[in-house]
Amino acid sequence: MSNTLVPSKGNSKFTLSYLVAFMAFMVVLFSPINAYAADLAAGAKSTIKDTFGSGSTFLYTLYLLEVLSGIFLYIKTKNLAVFGGIIAVIIFTTVAFALF
Repeated sequence: MSNTLVPSKGNSKFTLSYLVAFMAFMVVLFSPINAYAADLAAGAKSTIKDTFGSGSTFLYTLYLLEVLSGIFLYIKTKNLAVFGGIIAVIIFTTVAFALF
């Protein structure tokens, strides 16, 4: 007597391939095709640039925290490479904040 609910060794790849194809079809079928909406945050863009952009108080505070954490890590580890890491992080944040 064979149990039809348990796939046999020969059928498992066949069943799995159909399952993957069915899942891909369902993702394509139920995915949103086009979404048109008004940008509700468009007016806040200048405020966000003033608060978090290049030359803001937030950026200078972030630099200060990076330098203080670097000094703390140098005291804890006595490793001069920490200061190289601080320079890399400051360069990264300067470039990242200048892009947006």
